[in-house]
Amino acid sequence: MPDASALRQELATELRTLRAMAGVSGRALGERIGTSQGTVWRIEHAQALPTRQQAQAWLDACAADDERTTRVLHMLEDAYREAPTWTRTLAGRNHMQSEIAARERASVSVRNFQPTIVPGLLQTAEYARHLVPFVDRTGEVDVEEHVAKRLERQAMLDAEGCRFAFFLGERALRWSPGPGVMAAQLEKLAAAIARPGITLGVVPDAAPVVAWHNFVIHEPADGQPTYVTTETVHGELTVRESADVAIYLKLWDQLLHSAVVGDDAAEWIRKLS
Repeated sequence: MPDASALRQELATELRTLRAMAGVSGRALGERIGTSQGTVWRIEHAQALPTRQQAQAWLDACAADDERTTRVLHMLEDAYREAPTWTRTLAGRNHMQSEIAARERASVSVRNFQPTIVPGLLQTAEYARHLVPFVDRTGEVDVEEHVAKRLERQAMLDAEGCRFAFFLGERALRWSPGPGVMAAQLEKLAAAIARPGITLGVVPDAAPVVAWHNFVIHEPADGQPTYVTTETVHGELTVRESADVAIYLKLWDQLLHSAVVGDDAAEWIRKLS
């Protein structure tokens, strides 16, 4: 199978060709699939992936035959299974904070599990400042710019219309990215528990549940299907297939039943301070 960038380019070319053959304008197609002309352009230039619902509407609008429909949908599934590399994703820029913020603004619910580090929306400036060099995949990140944009995102926690839930592995509370960082960070976490619209829990090391890596469950405000993002060492993966998303939803429920939440979580955190 071709690598992620080649696969997405092939899919983009196929969709662009279909639209051209059907004689449908980008604006008209956008209206038919429930999105904008700009998004159609980004899809056709491999800068964005359509949802399965959008892809099916695209194929229907262009009167694609069964064979082509099957091929395009299989290509889309394969594209979503590929994780775009950080090298490609961050080419020519310093961070992804704007894209992450856009996802959060477009959601009515964000459920975030982090087994080893504090989530960006809950980090202090000093924690973030020490952490960024650990997660920099390019070696060229402007740390202060990255930290500033990460902290700007935290305004989302006070905005109406989105609920946030965070489950942190116990190790995330015990590991420090730098000296003298964790006292203020733990205090910020404890204070976050009392904020409206936020649920925060700690998953003890001894909990009867295993979650191998981080993941974030997004519930879009526009009624589109729930999807999941997860970060790997080499890139970010987006999960949209309903059967795969269901695995993460089940795991979240298991974490919920194993986590210490509310005042008990605040007490747990303060004991570590």
